[in-house]
Amino acid sequence: MIKMHGISIGYGHTPVLNDFSLHMKPGEAVCLSGPSGSGKSSLLHLAADLIKPAKGTCHVATDKIGYAFQEPPLLPWMTIRENLLFIAGRGDMVHAGEIPLGWLEKMGLGEAAGCMPAELSGGMKKRAGIACALAAQADLILLDEPFAGLDPAWQTRVAACVMDHVTSLGLTLLMVSHQLEPLDGFGLRTVSVPEAKEPLMRHAV
Repeated sequence: MIKMHGISIGYGHTPVLNDFSLHMKPGEAVCLSGPSGSGKSSLLHLAADLIKPAKGTCHVATDKIGYAFQEPPLLPWMTIRENLLFIAGRGDMVHAGEIPLGWLEKMGLGEAAGCMPAELSGGMKKRAGIACALAAQADLILLDEPFAGLDPAWQTRVAACVMDHVTSLGLTLLMVSHQLEPLDGFGLRTVSVPEAKEPLMRHAV
């Protein structure tokens, strides 16, 4: 599903990632861990084709991607329900009404479906972004720090919802998290992403 080989990423003159490789099979779940600034979020951007590497190649075998960013990019002029339908329907608000809204209930947002993003707390926005990613009819799910800002009970609930979803449908999951405790028992492969160093270092998995 994902083949990254010899990936190097930098911003300006600052190296972020050096010669990193990652291969993922369809249906596999991987969690990227490592220090802040090591390029974990950049790898998700790369998988979503939002950036290009300075060196190396990246091939993703699908364009059906659900992405929950660290800061959910909810459209501020739409309600949470409308945001979900917009993303799940791939921009087609006419036909998106057939998409089930059960993810809002699973994320504890059923009563907030008619609220605007500005009316939600940070944790609620986080859960709304995850709901949108999981409702996106995707083959590949990308989650960037999905547990940040959530209390322990919600971290456990979100982890269970995500893993039940990807496992039951055979989806591929690539996520970034500093918090690994909510993932205990789910059998994810954890990949450590080291900080970029000079001279060039190789880290293949």
